[in-house]
This record gives sequence, C-alpha cells and structure tokens, in this order.
Amino acid sequence: MVPGACENYVGYYMVGQHYRHDCEAVADAAIKYATGLKLGGDGKDVWVFDIDETTLSNLPYYARSDYSRLTKDNYEKWCLRMKVILGSQDVWEIVDRRYAKPDNEEALPQNEKEVLAKTRKKDQQALTLIHQCLDDAMFEKVADAITSKEA
Repeated sequence: MVPGACENYVGYYMVGQHYRHDCEAVADAAIKYATGLKLGGDGKDVWVFDIDETTLSNLPYYARSDYSRLTKDNYEKWCLRMKVILGSQDVWEIVDRRYAKPDNEEALPQNEKEVLAKTRKKDQQALTLIHQCLDDAMFEKVADAITSKEA
C-alpha cells in the first residue's frame, strides 16, 4: 500500500514517462544479460526470467484511483494530472490542439485517409482515458461528447 503522502508522487511516476523509461531500461538490461549467456547447446538449457509483478500490477490502481478523478472541487489539479496521463499515452496533443475534420473525406488521398484514421483512433483513446478519470456526476456532463476536445 502506498502511504497517502506519497500517492500523488507515485501516481505521476506510474502514469508518466519515467515509469515507461524505467521499464524499458530494465528490459534492455535483461536482453543484454540473456544474449550474453553461454548455453550448452544441447537444447536442455532453461532460463526462468521473473519480474516482480507487483510493480507492474499497480499501474491499473493508479489509473483508476480517486486521485485522478475529476470532481466538482479539483478541476485545476485534475487538468495537470490529465496532461501527464494523456501525454504518457501520446494523445495529449490531440486533446490540446484538436484535429481538423475534412469536408470531403472520400476525396482525400490514401495516405491522408490513413493519417486521419490514426488520428481518430488516438482521439478515441484520449476520450476513453478522460471518461475513466471522471466521477459519475462529471461523466454524465460529457457522456455525449464525440471527441476528446469536446469532453
């Protein structure tokens, strides 16, 4: 259990870029170690690689916990937290800047259609994260939003 005084710090770490960077560093070190092993070559070697799943399994707690839910009393702090959460998922820019909906999507070249499809997907990811970080009263206010910017 994370002490209350540390909850925001740990939460920011878990949903921000630092946690992802640290996980990548651990994976890189494990790969380097594994590729340097001298195996017998007889096909009977076994290597058990165990990662402390407690560390990895805490992330959903921080994504769901009340520290990140918008209520009627915490809008400014919630906005700061959402910027970190959305940024860690590479969707903050979509929310911040919105995306231009073309007048005639059918007339777009194929490469622009593909970019638009990826942009819409990111927007829906952002909208999903926003919905997950609202209490029930706030969710009701944005439930009909079609884009993350509208929410």
